[in-house]
Amino acid sequence: MANISTSSELEYSLLQEIRRETANRSPSHDLRPAVQIGDLLAATVAVNPNDDGLAIVARNDGVIQSFTYPDFHLYATHRLEGVAYRLALAGRSRALWAAVCEADKLQANRYGDRPLGRADLHVYDLSSGTNERLHPRRVFPIGGNVLELLLSPDQATLFYLAQTDDGVRLGRLDAVRQELDCRIALPEETHALSLTPDGLTLYAAGGGSVYILDAATLRTRRSLEVKTNAYTIAATNEGCVYLAEQGQWTNLTCLDLRESQPTLHPWSARLHGRIYLKMSPDQYRLYVGSSSVISDHLDVLLIGGHSWKTPPLLAMSLSTPQTPLLGEFFLTPDGRFLINRWGQVFHLAQGKVTMPLASPGGSLVSR
Repeated sequence: MANISTSSELEYSLLQEIRRETANRSPSHDLRPAVQIGDLLAATVAVNPNDDGLAIVARNDGVIQSFTYPDFHLYATHRLEGVAYRLALAGRSRALWAAVCEADKLQANRYGDRPLGRADLHVYDLSSGTNERLHPRRVFPIGGNVLELLLSPDQATLFYLAQTDDGVRLGRLDAVRQELDCRIALPEETHALSLTPDGLTLYAAGGGSVYILDAATLRTRRSLEVKTNAYTIAATNEGCVYLAEQGQWTNLTCLDLRESQPTLHPWSARLHGRIYLKMSPDQYRLYVGSSSVISDHLDVLLIGGHSWKTPPLLAMSLSTPQTPLLGEFFLTPDGRFLINRWGQVFHLAQGKVTMPLASPGGSLVSR
């Protein structure tokens, strides 16, 4: 396993003016409240080429609801035989993949942390019928906590990461034939998984290590010691891997694999608790939130289109009684919306950003 040297950190104070300005200025193009769809455990969206689609949310009472997309109008309600807490939706086949556990096995807290439960993987057919009880078309035994469900960009492959009685397992399924392709063991400390936007590479992390895997074969290309126990992870196609910790004082870290010698660049997340990361599909923005009541805000960091080692803060949304922001959140695959655990849907900006010329405290304008 390779060791990585840590690069020097840019002075974070140069970027503090952006944080102060962002929190107090007029609303950004990012994180504009759109609609409220109610508390949820998980959300997934499939978008069709003609710009419409389907949004599915799972509630903690065993109900899943279908919404039109992108206007989020409720049109169908289904009840499951258990509670779904992880979702992935294949739009073309209308197949809903869900980690489903018994209601009394669900672990969910009021801080919006990632829910857990001893689950199996169920596949539901949403192609016909509304407002009915759903029975799974297929059930794949997992027998453990499903940490991630990730669908490939072409919707042909589904990946899952689960903590089972046999240890941590990474599985790949053929989402078209609905068959298990293969499953491998990962170290016990592994609890984060990310798929690059091009669908070619998986990154798994935990216990101070990062594992780089070929998505087509699940073979490990490389393993790296990073000396940070990542709770969540996000990665670009080019090899910029973002790791988030959990704890009272937390860091974000960029693992840069673009050069022959990998480097680590950590900086303060200015957040507490468990940190959640999601990267925009166009790889320009990193969305960062936490489960802490102390730092209950959602940040947008600019990670593309500039050469700064520490990503500047592009936008921030603060919690209010009407729009709580604690905990986990979900991005739509087209990058247009963010959905948080309390059912608040936010509009998101996309694309390149015009960088300030004089100092990091200048204006940042989305194109």
